[in-house]
Amino acid sequence: MAPRFQRMAQATAKAIAELAPSPWTVVLALVILAIYSASIGACGPWDPWETHYGEVARNILEREDPMDLWWRPGYGPNGKREGIFASKHALPFWCMALSFKLFGVGLGNPDEMVRGPLPEIALRLPSMLAGLGSVALLGWCVSRLVHRRAGMLCAIVVATMPQFAIITRQAVTDMFFVAPVCLAMVAWAMAWLEPERELRTKGQGWREIPWDRAWTAFFVLFVLSAVVPLAVMHLHVIDPDTHDRVARWNRQSDGTVDELITIARHFTIYWVLIAVALLRTLRWRRRSQAWMGVVYLAGGLSLMGKGMIGPGIIGLLILAHMVISGRLHLLWQRRCELAVGTILFVVSCFPWHHAMAIFRGESWVNELIVINNLARFASGEQDQAVGGFAFYLRTLGLAALPWSAVVPPALWAAVVAYRRRKPMPSAAVPAGDKAEGDTDQPALPSLPNAGRGTT
Repeated sequence: MAPRFQRMAQATAKAIAELAPSPWTVVLALVILAIYSASIGACGPWDPWETHYGEVARNILEREDPMDLWWRPGYGPNGKREGIFASKHALPFWCMALSFKLFGVGLGNPDEMVRGPLPEIALRLPSMLAGLGSVALLGWCVSRLVHRRAGMLCAIVVATMPQFAIITRQAVTDMFFVAPVCLAMVAWAMAWLEPERELRTKGQGWREIPWDRAWTAFFVLFVLSAVVPLAVMHLHVIDPDTHDRVARWNRQSDGTVDELITIARHFTIYWVLIAVALLRTLRWRRRSQAWMGVVYLAGGLSLMGKGMIGPGIIGLLILAHMVISGRLHLLWQRRCELAVGTILFVVSCFPWHHAMAIFRGESWVNELIVINNLARFASGEQDQAVGGFAFYLRTLGLAALPWSAVVPPALWAAVVAYRRRKPMPSAAVPAGDKAEGDTDQPALPSLPNAGRGTT
């Protein structure tokens, strides 16, 4: 038994050594965290959408309803005066509502929301965590694929871009799709730009299951992005208190108790899909499979964060990388886990949309899916406010100052290195454009890419 315990101790020590950050990495993280934390509540919600979204999140707690988003100024949440909020997807408001709950704000006297900085901090904290998480992910990925110093520089560049720093400390929806897009592309890079290896397992025969950091990371994300939201919504639609409240509306066409019962039955489909996906993932034996699972879940989260633009950016970037790097064979060799990946994507983003389509009907589908998603690709809100696509080209350089000045020489250095056939870092990180949105902001996903390029 002694040699066995010795091997286990050595393996544990090695794993801890691999995960332990360098002292300079810790210092950098603390400095960035201190700067962001000190300024998150320095001013009130000055973006007009912050108070709007904050009230939607507060009403999740006030009405005890995580499914049916609601907001209307000057009215109470009762009877036919009630109005729905259907211009955005649910993930940002779930995160803001959870933050309100943890900070203990949002359910007291109305003036508590303007008396001190605590409500503002609670409102903005989820966005800041999403932004700093993106910075950490990109820095970690570049440090794994290139060098630790390059990863630290990448984190510094992204965290200090003016546009990224501002939006990260605002209660708007942008960071809730930027972060999943970053996660998806980091997962893709880790799946195919690092050497493949077998997953560590535990047990034998049919009882053998993955027992590996990569699979554990996937499983935690699977539970948080698919299992927990579905469980919360399912408990909500079968709750007698929910039935009593909806019955008082006395509606005939939509928002009825019968529709809540229908939603509960339909949720059974997603529980079956979750079970199927989990059983399949327990058979995974390669590290790339676990990371591909993260890609699909992150795609679903990006849709829940801001809409179809998230999965669209992820899909286009992955397809472009497969074509350029000659990895299209991964598709017909079935190494991308497309079948189970589709299930993972579905269970992470379909249940809420499915439930709301049943509960609110065609008008809700038209407002969210058609007007605020599909139509935005042709004519976004910025088209009326500040101009078309050229607006982003004019402002992207300012958004990334001073680092945008480094992009031309960095690109030239990349060309020179390629001609000399020097190995170049090829971490696939988000680049793209925002085809939809509410703020007059440049396309945020391109900023992390610019940050990686300067390293």
